[in-house]
Amino acid sequence: MSLLSTLRAEFDECEYEAIKEIILKYKKALSYIGVDFEDERVIEVIVSLSLAGGLEDSFQAVINYWYFLERKEQKIDYPSECLIAALNEFWKPSRWENKYLQNPLFKPQTLLWWEEMEKHLGRDFMSQSVADYGEDEGGFEYVLLTDGTRINFRLVKKWIGLNFNNLLTQPHNKEKIYLDLLPFKSA
Repeated sequence: MSLLSTLRAEFDECEYEAIKEIILKYKKALSYIGVDFEDERVIEVIVSLSLAGGLEDSFQAVINYWYFLERKEQKIDYPSECLIAALNEFWKPSRWENKYLQNPLFKPQTLLWWEEMEKHLGRDFMSQSVADYGEDEGGFEYVLLTDGTRINFRLVKKWIGLNFNNLLTQPHNKEKIYLDLLPFKSA
């Protein structure tokens, strides 16, 4: 079950909307940093601590920490675990500025995927193969192929992670790439 679906089931409508607003405000940045919002541990800690307060502070603190490490040319090794620690320990941001969220890197993961694939496979191929991509109300990220096949974006990312270097360095048949995605159809 997705984070937003779990929250909807756990909280009344007013609480759910307030928590959802905070999550959606920071989700793009945290996802770019590497937080996996489909990880059951992340979902569990967000659900269990949402009403305790500090959700927004912890989100900001992790983003703040990411910027700090970026300036030192370092990365957060385990972003989901970092967020879990921030939530459990009620981290506070040292110096927060809302402009941090305007970073052009903090685009939806599906858009970043599209742009990267378009660079390597071409706009025509992507337009002929992919009808849509995005996230539904429940937080489910997907890629919709032109034949109507809806693929879980998490599985597409996994496939790309396993095969992207081959995709870029080997001669490839674009039809085969399209067909290779089909086993990742969502139920």
